[in-house]
Amino acid sequence: MLADGSKRVRDANKASAAELSKALSISDPTYEVLTSSELSKQLREDIFALLEINMRDLYAQSSFGWDPTDKRKEMFDSLSRFIIARRPDTHALSGYTIFRFEHEDNSDMLYCYELQVSNTSRRSGLGRKLMDLLGSIGRSWHMQKIMLTVFEANDAALAFYFALGFVVDETSPDTDDDADYKILSMQLGKH
Repeated sequence: MLADGSKRVRDANKASAAELSKALSISDPTYEVLTSSELSKQLREDIFALLEINMRDLYAQSSFGWDPTDKRKEMFDSLSRFIIARRPDTHALSGYTIFRFEHEDNSDMLYCYELQVSNTSRRSGLGRKLMDLLGSIGRSWHMQKIMLTVFEANDAALAFYFALGFVVDETSPDTDDDADYKILSMQLGKH
């Protein structure tokens, strides 16, 4: 995937967090858009800790394996953008999504690298809200689709994404390729 494959993607990757936030019709202070460089050290640690709680075992059992150093590099890459959700009462991290603007196979896309929700915030609609916010940003920057990778073993995540309207993308490995993940996508309509 290319981060500079089209003018739209290049422009989106130059956008500040404030510019990305303009796409969101929320005045709720519990949601915040940040670039990787804007994350405090503590927030980085909280973000990684939530990923580790939710995903370490799935990674360890997968063909990807669990490599915290590589995962940190991927997550906190300079092109990574974050939508952070905090609890209104304590301001503790309740969930987040990490995304990047990319270009592949003649498509401009918003690639969702992570969607993580804390145990205490599950089944509250937070995951759906974060994905809705991603869609708003993607449409605002004229991306054609949202893409993501999900482990085959993560049944709850697969069911969640399918319920949102994601489908197995044409670039996903075939089931007979022994891949233990799927690539999903959802087309983004106009505003």
